[in-house]
Amino acid sequence: MGVLGIGRWTIPWGGGAYFRLLPYWLFRLGLRRIQNNGTGCYVFYLHPWELDPCQPRVKGLRWNHRLRHYWGLSRTEHKLRRLLSDFTFSPIKSALVSTS
Repeated sequence: MGVLGIGRWTIPWGGGAYFRLLPYWLFRLGLRRIQNNGTGCYVFYLHPWELDPCQPRVKGLRWNHRLRHYWGLSRTEHKLRRLLSDFTFSPIKSALVSTS
């Protein structure tokens, strides 16, 4: 999974909730920084349910769980389309084949 080093902290930067919760410009900035480090491959992930803003809501969740699970669902598809136009991605299989 992609990580971003900021000072003494290492922050997960692979996608999922981080992609949904952060503004797109900030996520893109972090990804560009990871790319410029030249450390090799970057793996982005997204759960299929994160593209469904109409999914049923679970009642009784604590506020922080609701926030983490539902925040940004309505914008995820748009953000993903921007990500795919701003960066070049390939299947993970091609990265695994090229490193063996």
